[in-house]
Amino acid sequence: MKIAFYKGYGHTLAQKIVTVLINLWTRGPYSHVELIDAHEGEPDPEKWHWYSASAFKEGEVRVKMMRPYNPDNWDVFDVKFPEDPECKLTAFNVFCEESGKKYDWVGIFLSQILPLDRHVEDKWFCSEITRFALCHAKIVPCDGEHHHYSPNALYRELKKLKVING
Repeated sequence: MKIAFYKGYGHTLAQKIVTVLINLWTRGPYSHVELIDAHEGEPDPEKWHWYSASAFKEGEVRVKMMRPYNPDNWDVFDVKFPEDPECKLTAFNVFCEESGKKYDWVGIFLSQILPLDRHVEDKWFCSEITRFALCHAKIVPCDGEHHHYSPNALYRELKKLKVING
């Protein structure tokens, strides 16, 4: 399993503005995160399955192939897992169970922009669902605080826990 953090700026003016604001607000280079099933070492990122909640394109929790893949836009890391072989499967199952649920714009606003600790229970944003999946895979604490994490905060947590190198 891999995790990818988006450091690009998107294609449209709106995406570029939102990306710059996210990067400034969350104090880091990343505006999006995806969990990746790299199929036991498949070297071609365009053949991997990328799992996330997408704000702009799909507007929901989804899995897709990243085509075209631009390596300049992504930092990709291997995720160190516990010995339990079910952990990887558990992480991807979270995305499958939540697939099609809408993007949590309210949660972004009320937990990331305004520190009001609010989010919508049946909607997700990218770092929230990714951290939730990693919790179920026994990678990060299951503290119910997933909506407090931006992509940059999740990156910092994973580095601190020595789950990724980078």
